[in-house]
Amino acid sequence: MRPSRALLLLAVAVTLTGCAGSGQALVVPTNIPLDQVEIDDPARNGIEYLAGPDALDSVILASREQRWVSMVGTFTERLPAPEGERDPVNGLSVAVEVRGSSTDYEATLTAGKLSGAVRVQDDVAVARGNAAFLAQAGLDADAVAVAAAGAEWACLPTGRFAVAEWGSLLDPVGLISDLLIVEGESEISVSTGPVVDDTLSLVVGAGPGPIGSLSVSAIGAPLPTTLDAADASGLGSFTFSEWGVDPKLEEPSSLASCG
Repeated sequence: MRPSRALLLLAVAVTLTGCAGSGQALVVPTNIPLDQVEIDDPARNGIEYLAGPDALDSVILASREQRWVSMVGTFTERLPAPEGERDPVNGLSVAVEVRGSSTDYEATLTAGKLSGAVRVQDDVAVARGNAAFLAQAGLDADAVAVAAAGAEWACLPTGRFAVAEWGSLLDPVGLISDLLIVEGESEISVSTGPVVDDTLSLVVGAGPGPIGSLSVSAIGAPLPTTLDAADASGLGSFTFSEWGVDPKLEEPSSLASCG
């Protein structure tokens, strides 16, 4: 199976470190005849009655309609099998927690000896953490020494941290579609299981094997709750919560002086 674009981006990042809004369309059954639909609870969204690909499209659409979300997860890179061995081995893991929107968020990350946080507002970003984290984020040696010693937020070079270093890990909504939709892949398949505890599972595959498994709420908007994805470049496991809830993030005073 060809590695997905997003997992490859995440692998590069690891290597560098060493229901619904008013615009939501109604769910129209595409998997069974309309007269076979049975939904007693008016809060149910009926996503289980969609064909797999339609269900996935509905989930991605519902996710994009939400301004805010919280995500916690890990990504572990996969390294080539050692000489004489058949199976790849796990490499460095990145733990991430993100709260906010795509343009206004705070994230904490830990990867090996790196540990810190980044606060982003539009094109302005500040960071704090240990010296290794701040150096990787793009600060020069003098700025690292000052920021690490005082545990203060420090301005980052415009766009460097959010875009170049960690990619999809800092964009929960983008991460979902990037991990599960493989560009140019003609053999994408999506299968759905039964609704259990108000949750539906979607298994997405490409070629000979699965890409990932997505758990989705069957109540209200069909929003993701968990995502597990894997390919040749790495393994990712993420949990989503607080869809549409403003996290009321701290606004460091240093944000105003950056840019």
